[in-house]
Amino acid sequence: YGFRGADIFAYMAAVRHTRSRYTLATNWRSEAGLIQAVNVLFQNNALPFIFTEIPYWPVTAAPKSPEESPVLTVDNSQEPPLHFWFVSEELAPAGRSGLIKKEWALPAIAAATAGEIVRLLALAAAGRARIGEKPLAAGDIAILVRSHSQAAVMQKALRERDVPSVLSSQESLFATQEAEEVERLLTALVNPGNDALLRGAMVGGILGLSANTMLATVEDPVAWDARLVCCQEDHDLWHGQGFIRMFRRLLIRENIPARLLEQVGGERRLTNILHLAEILEQAELEGKLGQAGLLQWLREQRYNPGQNEERQLRLESDEKRVKIVTIHKSKGLEYGVVFCPFAWDGKLHSGGLLSKETRKSLSDLA
Repeated sequence: YGFRGADIFAYMAAVRHTRSRYTLATNWRSEAGLIQAVNVLFQNNALPFIFTEIPYWPVTAAPKSPEESPVLTVDNSQEPPLHFWFVSEELAPAGRSGLIKKEWALPAIAAATAGEIVRLLALAAAGRARIGEKPLAAGDIAILVRSHSQAAVMQKALRERDVPSVLSSQESLFATQEAEEVERLLTALVNPGNDALLRGAMVGGILGLSANTMLATVEDPVAWDARLVCCQEDHDLWHGQGFIRMFRRLLIRENIPARLLEQVGGERRLTNILHLAEILEQAELEGKLGQAGLLQWLREQRYNPGQNEERQLRLESDEKRVKIVTIHKSKGLEYGVVFCPFAWDGKLHSGGLLSKETRKSLSDLA
């Protein structure tokens, strides 16, 4: 809970002055085998949390029937509840330091995870992989990630293998600035003859023109005509070949990825835009939506998310899709099979950034 201001040194100081201890000894959610595996993992380390003042307290599983706590079986044999995967140094190109490059590891591990999911679902289709008494389904599987960028890498790997997935961040994505900008752009493309809508889409936002550049473009007949032609071509391509084909060409033509990545916070903005494009493509295909229909769908998600509940549920069906969930959003939820492909990709906070209180606590410990 460091993001909420929690301080382990303040906790340790409180422990030294308090006699009573209250421990939550029972896990009421997880399967017994997984709890036992976690106990073994942490109990085999004398200092699992670095400080002697913070030991690992083993917990027990709540008594449950097999129906209440189904486990994964393959060919009628229970799978080990906890797996660790190791990246082969022979397969991974090493950097100058001899360490595996993160740029290689992210997509490679995502691909391996997606491949394992494909394998399990193929076994399920053959009646060999089950959760309890039911065949394993895509909706039983969750992938926990730390960030939206990791979610994008993971969903790309699944999509390349035709595995349906859903991002848990979609609802909040519609509330972002990028969702408003995409709506503005699509409104202009649906109405290619409306100069005012095109000007509104060009200033700032995805297309990124400054007010001065916009004014110069409007006042230059040749430049403005070229813009109108592009708008009409995008409209026609969308109408003839679908939204995603048009949107990809627009991204390349306007140099949007490179331009955004040069900006502060540009990676976050680009990720949001690409996520929105994926969601819009899904909505277009599943709802058989034309241009006006897709634009209306986007508006409904942004302004009245509950109004189109049936289509939203169909698009984000947990029963039929692998769920990609941020660790933060997964708290309190339960899944049959969980993958954590990027648990290694953490961030260490700078040791030099210590509050006055923390420095004092450290000196007290010393």
